[in-house]
Amino acid sequence: MKFKKKYIAAGSAVILSLSLCVYALNQHSQQANTDKNRVSYVNGNKDTKKTENLTPDQVSQKEGI
Repeated sequence: MKFKKKYIAAGSAVILSLSLCVYALNQHSQQANTDKNRVSYVNGNKDTKKTENLTPDQVSQKEGI
């Protein structure tokens, strides 16, 4: 009877320690993958070329069609 209690306690300790190791490894792999999901934004400091509001006839004339 004493041996059964020792085996149960040892088995529980092994299962608990293995589950904690798996949890820690899973957390580490998730932190490494967060850099791949980031979005890089473009700074709006550069002057952009303004668009012209032209009619279709004016565009055709400008392009030489």
